[in-house]
Amino acid sequence: MRPLRQLQPVLLAAILVVASASPAAAQSLDAYVTGQLGQLSAKTSIYAKHLPSGRTIAVRADVPMNTLSVIKIPVMILAFRDAEAGKLDLTARYTIRP
Repeated sequence: MRPLRQLQPVLLAAILVVASASPAAAQSLDAYVTGQLGQLSAKTSIYAKHLPSGRTIAVRADVPMNTLSVIKIPVMILAFRDAEAGKLDLTARYTIRP
């Protein structure tokens, strides 16, 4: 399996093309990113949106899978702090609403 850090150039290219490219270039990028993700021996997807322009790229973005994001680290730090303070029961289920 290729290290995920090798995909950093792919992700950067996706962001740049989403931000400024023509529809044809975006389709070409979609094919490129799909091919790169397909080389991994892992279940992968990507969704990126350039907020100022609203352009997006989505490759298997609707396929449910476990996330591999660093956002979980600060979320879990806060969860453990809240548990220590008695504000959160780690054995309970919670519904989170917008």
